Amino acid sequence: MKPGSFFQLYIHLVFSPKHREALINRQIEAFLYPYIGQLLNNKGHKPININGM
Repeated sequence: MKPGSFFQLYIHLVFSPKHREALINRQIEAFLYPYIGQLLNNKGHKPININGM
């Protein structure tokens, strides 16, 4: 790569449980999303949005 060059890579990651069962409730969300964010931060990544439905 040449000096002064710049690039950004955005990754959109989607995962779901088997048969798309609604296994993640509000109580689990409160712990799961910050946990995922911390994992990404620890690896040197910058999460933009962590969400679910």
